[in-house]
Amino acid sequence: MHNKIPYYWLLILFFPGGLLPLLYVNLVTAQWNPFAMNGQHFTWFYLLCTGGSYFILLLAGYIHRPVIFPVFIRWWLAGIWVLGLARWCQGMYHAKPVGYLLLILLGQFLCWRLSKASLIKKETD
Repeated sequence: MHNKIPYYWLLILFFPGGLLPLLYVNLVTAQWNPFAMNGQHFTWFYLLCTGGSYFILLLAGYIHRPVIFPVFIRWWLAGIWVLGLARWCQGMYHAKPVGYLLLILLGQFLCWRLSKASLIKKETD
């Protein structure tokens, strides 16, 4: 049996990582839709989402190894990446500058690969 962080602690840790960026969206636009934000504000929102999520992963990996993450965290990270990719495509279609968002997307992909290689261990039992 593996020593692993209980799932409810991961939920508690991921709650601020998902709530704070949405509060930022509501503060800027007075609604909960991140696509209603302009480019600079969306970039900050996306940076908060990715930075907060991977900071939580690193914190969990530092506190307790091996970390076995439930499926909802993988879906959360994939959803954030798809959201950024959709906004990048939208910016490319409208000929807007999307360089920073592309760098954040590439950084998120690299963080995902590094965290998968070093922190996440698949459950075998």
